[in-house]
Amino acid sequence: MTRSPFLVKDALVRGTTYLREHGCGQARLDAELLIAEVIQTDRVHVYMELERPLTASEQDELRELLVRRGRGEPTAYLCGEREFHGREFFVSSAVLIPRPETETVVEVALHEAAALGKDAGTTVRLLDAGTGSGCIALTLALECPGLAVTALDVSADALAVARANAERYSLGNVVDFREGTWETALRSGEQWDIIVSNPPYVTAEEWQGLDRDVREFEPELALFGGEDGLGPYREIVAGAKSGLSRPGILVFEVDPRRYDDVASIVLDAFPHAIIGSAVDLTDRKRVLTARCASLHEPGVTT
Repeated sequence: MTRSPFLVKDALVRGTTYLREHGCGQARLDAELLIAEVIQTDRVHVYMELERPLTASEQDELRELLVRRGRGEPTAYLCGEREFHGREFFVSSAVLIPRPETETVVEVALHEAAALGKDAGTTVRLLDAGTGSGCIALTLALECPGLAVTALDVSADALAVARANAERYSLGNVVDFREGTWETALRSGEQWDIIVSNPPYVTAEEWQGLDRDVREFEPELALFGGEDGLGPYREIVAGAKSGLSRPGILVFEVDPRRYDDVASIVLDAFPHAIIGSAVDLTDRKRVLTARCASLHEPGVTT
């Protein structure tokens, strides 16, 4: 008796059921994305291929991906890409998976760069401290071609992903990639007009409560911000005292619950800074800005 072919629609039903039984909160979406990866299409076109039979090798590949996803490995890592600000970026376990809320950082930085460039009449220099996949730095370079962008990360593996993304968008010779700590970079004698960062800000107490997919698979280096989640902010702000031009602007992604704490860190270093905020899609303060002018700052005479 001839065996019935295993169709895409069968894979969608069984894959969704399997992932749901293994604790995946977006089982249907994950199944769609993994099937799309296997049959080399996009999620939308999966539904145009529902009657398409899967080959034996495709079934094996999909089975492996579903098992890995069921164990918690993020779909973005399994597919090797994640959408951010309307573009696809390569990702791997060496980098944090881009989140929608981080798009707010990009929007704020673009606004500040445009204002600063208009006022100064010169090229604006921007440092992305802790670039990871490069999604922030590269999006800014694409959206604002006149911006001089430096992308910094302590992880060579993360920078390899960021450089691959730069090549993908023909920015390999446009964005300056550097390996090192932000403390070293900010105390090197160079100065930037804008320092933007989405630093690690998960606290020790929060670490064990993170979703399994995040805690076990995304890089701790990009997540853990020390006992109180504020260590990286203290380091960047301390370095900014010498690495930030005047006037200059800081743009930070923050945990909304610790927005006021980050503001206090900034004001301790820059007492006359003008602090601002921007909210994310959930209407919570997700981005902190600090405009640091030269006038009236301690140690500066006019």
